[in-house]
Amino acid sequence: MRYYLLNRPDAYPPGAAASESWLGQRETETGRLAYGWAEYGEPLGWEEIEAWDLWPADAVERAEYLFARDPDGAWLRSDYLETDRDALERLREGGDPLAWAALVLLDAQAKEREA
Repeated sequence: MRYYLLNRPDAYPPGAAASESWLGQRETETGRLAYGWAEYGEPLGWEEIEAWDLWPADAVERAEYLFARDPDGAWLRSDYLETDRDALERLREGGDPLAWAALVLLDAQAKEREA
């Protein structure tokens, strides 16, 4: 799993299988600016991600993280996932990051059902 280093180059939890640091920030495919990345064989815990100022590269993990870091994330996640898809699209277009997260999770669930 890849994580972007948002605020500090060369600052990430020990045990990375690979890493890369950049001089200055670069825009990542997630749209966030970062100083580099670190990869791990297993996903990191939410507390580690928060403590080290990391940003998950994987969209599904990032979506779960957005709900996990919200104080009301547990019940919000449930409510968002039960919301009509058209309503979620409108909320996402209005800039709601949790609507984006819910759409990512719904798409991932649909892919799992198809497999």
